[in-house]
Amino acid sequence: WPAAVTGREESLRALRSLHRAHHDAVCPHCLVEDMYLRMSWEHGYVTACPTHRVLLVERCPACDAFLSTNRERIDQCECGQELCLAPATPAGSVHLWLSTLLISGDCQAHSLLPDLSGARAVDIAELVRTLCLYYAPDAPPPRRNSANPGSVREAIEFLTPLEALLADWPLSYEQHVRARIAAGAANARTLKALLGPWFRHLLAVASTGPLGGFLSPVIRVASVEFDGV
Repeated sequence: WPAAVTGREESLRALRSLHRAHHDAVCPHCLVEDMYLRMSWEHGYVTACPTHRVLLVERCPACDAFLSTNRERIDQCECGQELCLAPATPAGSVHLWLSTLLISGDCQAHSLLPDLSGARAVDIAELVRTLCLYYAPDAPPPRRNSANPGSVREAIEFLTPLEALLADWPLSYEQHVRARIAAGAANARTLKALLGPWFRHLLAVASTGPLGGFLSPVIRVASVEFDGV
């Protein structure tokens, strides 16, 4: 058990660019039960507490300041506000699904969303980064650092495309693939040329293992909609 936990925590920190280090984000309900900071709360794409099904709180409800990492007490803001009493917003299904995967590696509780149980946290983060960065087929190449949200609020905004892709899994995702194929260059000979960086990044992260569920629909749809190589 400790070996498994250690491996999971090391995987969470494998992408240093996704380490939220400038302020804390906490689950008030978790602090009531056990007053310590969970390392998983520092991950840039962890926005929710799977146990209590609420979004993490990163601003004090009294003074509206970010929760300082240097505050004297874990359960209090620097202004004296008790964080255990902070109101928490219910989290959406996609945020619960992703946070559960990154924290525990298991998503059996989310049967309507893709089962990526057993995938490494670093690979899940790379998949999410690809799907959200390259969501718009006709958009110019994004700045890679735009995928490194510095706050829970920024992460929620960045993950908006993921909510659209998983809204009616797998139909919504397959429709997105069709839209990408239709928007590709008419003279493209290969799928890589047609779908560009989005497909190349997807190949790199989802060719094998649990993440293959995001690649196989692309191949299946392309076999019908694309007559190239």
